[in-house]
Amino acid sequence: MKMQRAAPTLAYVASILLLATAAFHLSATGAASAQIAGHLKPLFTTLWIFFGAAMAVAALLVAAMAPVAMQRRGLVLAIASLLPLVAAALMQGYLGFLAPVVLLILDGALVIASAAMGKSGVGA
Repeated sequence: MKMQRAAPTLAYVASILLLATAAFHLSATGAASAQIAGHLKPLFTTLWIFFGAAMAVAALLVAAMAPVAMQRRGLVLAIASLLPLVAAALMQGYLGFLAPVVLLILDGALVIASAAMGKSGVGA
């Protein structure tokens, strides 16, 4: 029962961490796009900004689902956790291990933990 009460708090913490990750990512837009030359720079910059915006949307989704008591809450939160986890897997696969991989894994793990903590009995 205590874990079910702690689940929304953990979801809010995960949401804040996702927003911080998005802000951190977006703050590096200029430095990252400066390393790209030629005709790929606009595409790279667009994709970079899109990923940061997608992280912010995932954070808002997690925050919106935090207080909700419904059967599919865990599923929605698990889906929201896919964005940082897939990004971490892609970074690991294509760029090797970088510090942001740890942050992305932590983002996804907190969202999944919140989903699992509030799962039993929610919506029953």
